[in-house]
Parts: sequence; structure tokens; C-alpha cells
Amino acid sequence: MIGAALSAAVQASPIWPVLMSAGFASLPVLLAAFAAIPLAAALYLPNSIFVVMAAQVLAPTALGQDHATALGLALCIGWAVAICVNPISAMSLITGRLCGVPPSRVAHRWNLRFALAVTACGALLITAVYRLGI
Repeated sequence: MIGAALSAAVQASPIWPVLMSAGFASLPVLLAAFAAIPLAAALYLPNSIFVVMAAQVLAPTALGQDHATALGLALCIGWAVAICVNPISAMSLITGRLCGVPPSRVAHRWNLRFALAVTACGALLITAVYRLGI
């Protein structure tokens, strides 16, 4: 519900015609959406809200229509990284409980290098798929 409400607000805003007319640089927007998902998750926000919002906002635009595979990869890999860095994800909660440490330590310290490596590789893959037009 939250993601749908936020995407409806974006679609009602003055930026929506710019997004629909491809009046923006697609690759930077794609990579920004990719990075925003784990960044929001690291701040304790649920991953699914941003993934749903990004999908609903970007899918009907020229970016989503012309580069659907790159957008799908950005959302999928961004969500995977978000799970690693979100202290309220089940993975962090369970690992923290079993190891006797706070879930924020698992998410923000133990998983940080892995999340950064996956983010860097993901950005390269998304850029390659975007450039190749796959």
C-alpha cells in the first residue's frame, strides 16, 4: 500500500511528464534506483516498498519500456543487496540472534564488504546490459 501510494504521488507530480517523455538520462536514473533500494534498507525501511515503488514508477516510462531487462536487474540485485544491509530483515535478525549480537551489527558491519562488492558488480552488469540494449 505504501509503495503504491508513493508511486501514485510521483505520477501526480510535475516530474511525471519528464519521466514519461524520456527527458532524463536513463542510465543515471537506473543506477540511482539501484542504489536507493539498499540505502533505504540500511536505514531500516522495508525493501519491498522501494522495489514496488520503483517498478510502478519506472516500468511505464521510456526507460522501463526500452531497457526492461536492465531495470529488472537493477530492481532484483538492489533488493538482494538490501536484504544484506537491512537490520530488520529476517536474515539479519536470525543471524544476530544465533550469534548473540545486534542485527544492526550483522547488517551494517559483517555484511558491508559483501554488499559493496555485489553493488559494484551489479552496477557493472546493469550498465553493460543497458549499453548492449539487451
